[in-house]
Amino acid sequence: MCPSDGRSREVAVTSNSVSVVDYGLANLYSVLRAFKEIGVDATVVSDPQAVLQSERLVIPGVGSFEACMNELRRRGLDDAVLGFIQTGRPVLGICVGMQILFGESLEFGVWHGLDHLPGQVRSIRELHQDHESLRVPHIGWSELLNPADQISAPHSVVEPAIAAAETLYFVHSFVAVPENRQHVVAECEYEGRRLCAAVCDKNVIGVQFHPERSGKAGLRLLERFLLC
Repeated sequence: MCPSDGRSREVAVTSNSVSVVDYGLANLYSVLRAFKEIGVDATVVSDPQAVLQSERLVIPGVGSFEACMNELRRRGLDDAVLGFIQTGRPVLGICVGMQILFGESLEFGVWHGLDHLPGQVRSIRELHQDHESLRVPHIGWSELLNPADQISAPHSVVEPAIAAAETLYFVHSFVAVPENRQHVVAECEYEGRRLCAAVCDKNVIGVQFHPERSGKAGLRLLERFLLC
């Protein structure tokens, strides 16, 4: 678990401290470069056994939910990721890498995810009252906010960004809708609507935004993940 107060502390990192899952679709270069900027040579893992032997696991994501899950299953990485989660070691899901943690997605069909978190991934347009005029995708910089209902406290990875009113980079047309509001640890606002921006369940944290494309604020968030 991460330190609850969000304060910085020294952490020893090695070349295998962070493993980034390669399932053939994600933006590996951007994620690896971001970790390099904070002094970590992250390791790319594409073999199920290598996933299970990791210290910390990052699941990046670009593209469709369906394509990501199909590739994970084809390579035997879906069970490996779930097995890694069960070890209690830290996991960070980014964008679609966060969405696939949920039970299913309604992205142009019905697609089954890893089902670690109960809930659906649904269209932003569908969730908005004035959906016909809503601009999608949500592209750009948005501030992280405390969950509106305050059921759960912000996770230590995102809490400092909320306190400092930092903005992170988003690009997505679909958004997670967790069944359990306690899993929501940060939100953002888009066109007057609150959207889930980060979720947490014990050792697993998922973010809808791209820390690897969010400048210094994103790098600070990745540094805090190393404290988990």
